[in-house]
Amino acid sequence: MNRLVSVLAIVSGLGLLACSDPDAAEPWRPSDVIFISLDTLRADHLRVYGYDRPISPHIDALAADAALFERAYTQASHTLIAHASVLTGLYPERHGADHQEGALAPGVVTLAEVLAGAGYQTGGFVNALWLTPRFNMERGFQTFDYEGTLDQQKRSAEETNRAIFEWVDRLGDAPYFLFAHYYDVHSDWERLPYDAPAEYLDRIAGPEPPGFEAGDGELWATRHLMRRIARRELFDEDDLRYVERLYDAGIAYTDAQVGRLLEGLRERGRLDRAIIVLTSDHGEEFQEHGRLIHTQVYEETVRVPLLVSMPEMRGSGSHGCRDHPEGFRASRIPQLVQHVDLLPTLTECLGVEGPDGLQGTSLLAALAGGDVSPAAAYFVSPAGFALGRQRGVVRGGWKLVELDEGGPRRLFHLAEDPEEQRDLSGLHPEKVAALARELDRHRGEHGEKRTASEKVELSGEERAALRALGYFTELEGGVARSPGGSDGSR
Repeated sequence: MNRLVSVLAIVSGLGLLACSDPDAAEPWRPSDVIFISLDTLRADHLRVYGYDRPISPHIDALAADAALFERAYTQASHTLIAHASVLTGLYPERHGADHQEGALAPGVVTLAEVLAGAGYQTGGFVNALWLTPRFNMERGFQTFDYEGTLDQQKRSAEETNRAIFEWVDRLGDAPYFLFAHYYDVHSDWERLPYDAPAEYLDRIAGPEPPGFEAGDGELWATRHLMRRIARRELFDEDDLRYVERLYDAGIAYTDAQVGRLLEGLRERGRLDRAIIVLTSDHGEEFQEHGRLIHTQVYEETVRVPLLVSMPEMRGSGSHGCRDHPEGFRASRIPQLVQHVDLLPTLTECLGVEGPDGLQGTSLLAALAGGDVSPAAAYFVSPAGFALGRQRGVVRGGWKLVELDEGGPRRLFHLAEDPEEQRDLSGLHPEKVAALARELDRHRGEHGEKRTASEKVELSGEERAALRALGYFTELEGGVARSPGGSDGSR
């Protein structure tokens, strides 16, 4: 059941942003901000990132009028941890929500709080338990509409849009910040490992292969996938391709609803002055490294789509950023960027003072065609999954994956081996050592400044439901372990 939570902005009384820019020929009105998060969407399943199936026409159309970041990374392969970094501009080691029972720490300021304090009308519409007030993710949203009960997978993107439009229709003239989170690409459905309306299943997925096992009728689909891993029962090639087509059907449906959201906002006159950000929290695995779901830190889970569309890129008469009256052009940006860069980018663009201690870097220079300073990206997997916490770092063309904290390490050269199939750690021990030192420095530096997390006490019923969804791994007879040492190639 949808619940509507009204939350007072923590920062208040600061008034609207100044609505005039002394350096511009005409007054500048603060831009609206539309932030779209598509849970579990991997970049390489979009046509604009090289996918060969035309399943994302609306996102592709948005990309034509946007800056597309070719090398964007999440901070974590988990919904809560990744979104906490998106909304705070902090690494998981700092914001507190860095494990499956840790809520956003007290005192950590969110993007919604910053914008609410600057006079924005803020609305969040989310569809996962991890993003609910249980984990303090409602901070700064004056309207927070969430579907995060134990049957969290029930609200469709279409229903989410309906709730968004009801909110938009009540908005006044002040600028607004919309955070729209869609869960339909995620595997948490009962019927199949991935699900979508029948027309998308028929058109995109096609018929089931002979003998295909979708589950036993009792397991939620994600747990079915986790159980297969625990029992080392990976899919054969035909079944795996079908599972991917099911995933693609979910993408096609969600893409259509993204198009409906943007069209509905346009019809209401609420799109022209908006900055649109579209990304995902993490990707998904299809046995590229011996597993399913999103429990590791290989490219299929941590490289994410990232589009930033300014009003002027879409032919609007306004420009998106306060101090850039010349505006920006649609482009493809090859520099390495991270989710923690988004909050400082938006605050600088809007002329709003951000919170102290941000760990990301503004991307406005990259949007203007220049260089951007971040030289590395850091990411983790959540503790509590079958194989412990993985860590990783990308610097230049190199990537180091640490399979458990202090455990085995694998080295890849992404330009030559983008699918990470050739471990070069034995050939380049000096590179492994250098990147391992960087990972240790990163963890130590940010761990020292860590804000203590609030522990979320989950009920037995909630833990059982989350275990069924694959988030805890006490699976009948022991903890699941990855087949083939976590790195088997399909």
